[in-house]
Amino acid sequence: MAAAAAVLAAAAGAADLAGAARPPRFPCDGEITTDRTNLRAGRSLNYEAVFRLDRGARVTVTGLEKGWYRIEAPEDVPCYVSTRYLAGGKVACGRLNVRAKPSEKSTVLCQLDRGDEVDEIEKDGGWTAIKAPDCVELWVSAELIAIVAGDEEEGEGGGPEAAEAQPRPAQASGPQVKPPDAARVPASAGGVPSAAPPPGGIPCRRQGKIVAAETMGLSGAPYCLVQGFFFPSAVCLMDSRTINLSHHLGDKVRIWGYEVSRHLSGVPVIDVRRLEVE
Repeated sequence: MAAAAAVLAAAAGAADLAGAARPPRFPCDGEITTDRTNLRAGRSLNYEAVFRLDRGARVTVTGLEKGWYRIEAPEDVPCYVSTRYLAGGKVACGRLNVRAKPSEKSTVLCQLDRGDEVDEIEKDGGWTAIKAPDCVELWVSAELIAIVAGDEEEGEGGGPEAAEAQPRPAQASGPQVKPPDAARVPASAGGVPSAAPPPGGIPCRRQGKIVAAETMGLSGAPYCLVQGFFFPSAVCLMDSRTINLSHHLGDKVRIWGYEVSRHLSGVPVIDVRRLEVE
């Protein structure tokens, strides 16, 4: 579709909106919140899973893009380089690709220069597994990392519960939309919520551009999905407790969910179950 999408939070006040949408300062510490969380070679489910971490593992977060956190590769992550370009544990060519898997079709994670030392793990045919060099950064869905507050030592923030403690955008003034409790389901290990529909829910898929609901003359949900850049007609209001929509501010997105009610204007209110960044 030609319609583009961007996400902005709706808020009762500008100060609250700014506080809810403000990303953390990088680099910062993060904690994995789900077992068997995939660290990927790029910011999409289409990229290889390079490594897995379980709940509670700590990582260094270096950025946030399109709903994905960029992290420094943990020390025990293996990467692969062509054996023929190594000599005595050093790079023997001008530029050497470091790949996610032992294949020329695998994603290039970074490049090493001639003379750079590598920490070899094992050889496999024409490939050598090495410990991830400092230049390697991986990606994790933002739903699967909780940013650890800098004052954790004083008893604030951090811990496996930090994901629930992340600030949610303030609700716009007016009637508040709260999908029924039966519609609330935990996210799966892959970062996609389970598909059990709420009672009476109507499944739907939408894409568009999200603006502050109050600027559309609408209220009742923290996000408003509209189509187009110049003639924003409201497609739906959105709410979710399984996906932190504030991670996707400014992204082009498609959303899947269930219609749980109708706003007084006739615009459907969607309980978002899955979000895909274009």
